[in-house]
Amino acid sequence: MDPTESSVVGELKGLRRGRGLQSSDLSVRIGPKLRELLRLAVEDDALTRMHFTARLAQLSEFLPLDLRRATEAALGMGAYSDPLLQQRAEKLAVDLKRDVRTARRRMDEGLKVLASVIVRSSPLTQAPRANSDWYIAECVTIFRLDKSEPEALESRVIVSHRDGLDHLELLLTLPREGNASTLSPHDLHIEVMYGGKLVLIDRVTETLFRFHLELPHPLSAGERYQYGMIYRIPQGQSMKPHYVFIPKQPCERFDLRVRFNTKHLPSAVWRLDETFHRTIDEIMPTADNGLVPDQVGDVHEVFRNLQAGYGYGIAWTPTPGAAT
Repeated sequence: MDPTESSVVGELKGLRRGRGLQSSDLSVRIGPKLRELLRLAVEDDALTRMHFTARLAQLSEFLPLDLRRATEAALGMGAYSDPLLQQRAEKLAVDLKRDVRTARRRMDEGLKVLASVIVRSSPLTQAPRANSDWYIAECVTIFRLDKSEPEALESRVIVSHRDGLDHLELLLTLPREGNASTLSPHDLHIEVMYGGKLVLIDRVTETLFRFHLELPHPLSAGERYQYGMIYRIPQGQSMKPHYVFIPKQPCERFDLRVRFNTKHLPSAVWRLDETFHRTIDEIMPTADNGLVPDQVGDVHEVFRNLQAGYGYGIAWTPTPGAAT
């Protein structure tokens, strides 16, 4: 085990005392390495608790079921809300059909595996891929469904991994709605708001658009740079009822606001978080992921520490007869 993982294991073990993640002083008990790797901002106690516990719950999904249960019991997550660690260990022993000593060993094992997942999934420890010259520090998107043409206004802050980066290769997928016999013409209008020049658009497939953005000057390694884009779906063209960002590179923060037409509010809206692209259309609204537009039709969600290749965004069920 490398020193970073050892530090994370130690900090996780320190959190399991008493009520674990349910402790009233959780925000001051989170160790510096966990704060660094999970990119926990300086926020009030309630927000720190929410972001920290949500991220650990997401990452624990990568563990085998028995170790996931052991981790939840160790940290007081999910069904393991008993106020004492010993009580949670006894409950885990019953669930695993093992003795308490074995349950405690599984807790230790689960925390070690969770620590490994935390370290390896953090943008701070992910070495850039051979074809990844930059990563996304922040992406802020406003997707408007209250206009005649659905429109996405996107602003990104990127960080260069090397000297001399003078253009960005960007990919965007626009899934088609309908069956093969009823599909209408399918297109996407792309415009640069600021920060670069569009020099090439290549339609790789019917649904995948690839384009190059020429930067006004070469970037140095570690340099931050911001640019803005507009994407419009032609009037009358149908679309899938979701807006999902699937980053090619790791992304530290994605801020998404979807504005619905208040005259045609969807019957259901829900959050999609770290979703495998093939299951985006299979995720349905639940009590945990359901959202409600505000009085002006807005839904606003923020995602942190996005992993390359997974989808993050908002889905909805259109009102019958309303345009999507």
